[in-house]
Amino acid sequence: MRILHITPWFPEQDDPYHGIFIERHVQSLHRPEIENTVVHLAVHLAGTNRRSHIEKNTHHIHYTLPFKSWRLAEWVYIRMLRKKLIELHAKENYTHVCFHIAYPALMGYARIASLLPQKKLIIEHWSAYHFNFHSNKIPHRLRSLFSHHIRLVTVSKKLGDDIAAFCGTKISYTVLPNVVDTSCFHFASSHGESTGNQNKINLLLHAFWKEPKQPMEVLKEFTNEPASDFILTITGYGPLWGKMKAFAAEHQINHRVVFVENASPKKIAELMQQADAFVLPTLYETFSVVTAEALCCGCPVIVSETGALPELVAPDNGILKSKNESWLEAFIRFRNRSFDRKKISESSVQKFSDQSVGAQFKEILNSL
Repeated sequence: MRILHITPWFPEQDDPYHGIFIERHVQSLHRPEIENTVVHLAVHLAGTNRRSHIEKNTHHIHYTLPFKSWRLAEWVYIRMLRKKLIELHAKENYTHVCFHIAYPALMGYARIASLLPQKKLIIEHWSAYHFNFHSNKIPHRLRSLFSHHIRLVTVSKKLGDDIAAFCGTKISYTVLPNVVDTSCFHFASSHGESTGNQNKINLLLHAFWKEPKQPMEVLKEFTNEPASDFILTITGYGPLWGKMKAFAAEHQINHRVVFVENASPKKIAELMQQADAFVLPTLYETFSVVTAEALCCGCPVIVSETGALPELVAPDNGILKSKNESWLEAFIRFRNRSFDRKKISESSVQKFSDQSVGAQFKEILNSL
């Protein structure tokens, strides 16, 4: 089996986490009988940086337009992709092609179809279909992405349903979850050893903090005295980071809230293993790798009841906070519960490890 993976996002040496969820899907297929080649092609807007290089079996190609024009970016993308497919003799040299994220590659499908192997797959991760691409135009021009009779795989049922709603038609899809690095995020029996005050409930928030994340909702709860039974650690970074720190300083809650900026994956895993609960306030999630990582560590979760999160959370591994419930009410509800952390980890690792996801991925490819 020789697979060509085409993606607009993929990690590189100077940006190792950009599209890492796509890299992990590809890595889940690493086995003797499968050969993987990645074409990472990105067209950027408003700049002059153009570069390309090859790392092992991954072709990185960047092209930057000197001004903003999405239509021109799409045209350039298809032109460059077509050139690369010809160079690789894709139709003859590969048995399968996987489009990781349909846009923009499939906007010009008619121009590349004759250059592709017969077996094709779309693996969709993008949340933009939920927001209808901020457009009121009906029908939306991007509906054509899913009109080519190519097998669709999504990372959650919610995303598949959102794409169907976006396209205004019934669409069949298969769910393939994201991969968790279980060599890093796994169960450890050290829970509780990091704090000397066992009367306090240790909560952990971790994310790239930008919309649709809602960390201020949780921080505001810590200005109230009833929250004195809880200690909050916040890790990550992002556009909301400064606002979060300023709020904590202004309201003098730094004795209850600790900020850990840009922690390494190993450190984040340790915090998850030690925390009583992982918390994620958000308006929408396509999948939520960070929630799956916490569960693989055996850490129960308290998360917003939105997007794909209800697909990850069950009564035996966490709590879904409803829209009508305050975060403090959810925390108190959690405090009255008990969880089997080792069982949470074992169940989650079985679902999200690269071995498990890779086996499902291979089965899907074999079915084409």
